[in-house]
Amino acid sequence: MSKKRVPRRPAQDAMSSRAQRLPTELLILILANIDSLPALASASSVCRAFQTEVDSRLYREVYICVGLPRQLRSLYDALTSQPHRALLVHVLRVRDNRHTNSNCTAMLNKLLPTLVHLTDLRLDLEYCCSQPAVYDGILRTLNKCTFSLSSFECRTTQNEDLKLFLERQTRIESLIAKPGTILDRPEWRLAYGALPRLKWLHSYDDFFVDNMHASPRMITHLDWSSAHVTDMGRVLQPLGRKLVDFAYRRSLGRNPSFIEHPSAMFRTCELPKLKHFKVVDQIDEPAPCLAQVSNMEYMSRPDVKLETFTWVTLWPIRRRKSTRLALFRGYIEAILAACRSLRRFYYVERDDLGLHFIVSFTLAEDGHFIEQDEARLPVWSEV
Repeated sequence: MSKKRVPRRPAQDAMSSRAQRLPTELLILILANIDSLPALASASSVCRAFQTEVDSRLYREVYICVGLPRQLRSLYDALTSQPHRALLVHVLRVRDNRHTNSNCTAMLNKLLPTLVHLTDLRLDLEYCCSQPAVYDGILRTLNKCTFSLSSFECRTTQNEDLKLFLERQTRIESLIAKPGTILDRPEWRLAYGALPRLKWLHSYDDFFVDNMHASPRMITHLDWSSAHVTDMGRVLQPLGRKLVDFAYRRSLGRNPSFIEHPSAMFRTCELPKLKHFKVVDQIDEPAPCLAQVSNMEYMSRPDVKLETFTWVTLWPIRRRKSTRLALFRGYIEAILAACRSLRRFYYVERDDLGLHFIVSFTLAEDGHFIEQDEARLPVWSEV
């Protein structure tokens, strides 16, 4: 009598069966430790409980390029086929490229009003700015949206729809304002009391800094290192006593034979709350002389509370680390000795090819200077 052979279950099915017997709570904990987006997308199709958990992670932060129609269409279909997904989006990063067209931006304009829980929006739309009709359409859409932002990045423009949008967004705390086209500099001014919660401002020109004179501001972090500053008093008069973090680019002129200390601003300015100071200098070859370090008393005043100093030097040609650093080491050691609150000094060299090196200097308790290579610079959130 022959016995009926029972087919063996594949190992994969057996593993799946054992996984299904695990508590849902434990499976969700496992999902929480998966970083692969394709794996999460696959897991969301297993069951409804998984989909709810996975979707909240897949759609919380969304990065898209409006110049890639397939990518944009995929996102559009995902959010419109399951409307609850649009409610999960809190962070949206949008960039463009030369392939961006009106059809792409039309989909973006349909998506934006559905993201009612959006809190962080970055629109890095350089190419769209060169097409005023396209960018103006996006700004009009923004004014129809009901979300309340805490962080916003945009390109400035003459179009007053941007002004209206900023005046409606009363919860913005962080603003990155990049310039639009050269001939599209805004002439409008924000209303008194606009942006009442603004604390972090990264401005690429003096437009938004000028606007800070219109009404009292709570700005504590100001980054103006992407454009040359010629009138420091105009910047610091309304903001100086509140700043905790300040970065700016000095205007040294062409081929200077002599440059002032990057800390020279402290001679005439009172910055009683400043903890982190960053100076960016474009320096031409040959390397100029730095001012004498015989008098650093201005850095030992009791109102100077600086903790971190970053000096970024931009050079046209890359050289060995020791070549230029030797010219400035004496100044760095002098400022660390004079300013008792200063914990760390970062010296950075960059050239046309990008980052060259970062060196940090500290003063030990026994009076010795410690110098070491670093992989990165401190950021605002660490100040």
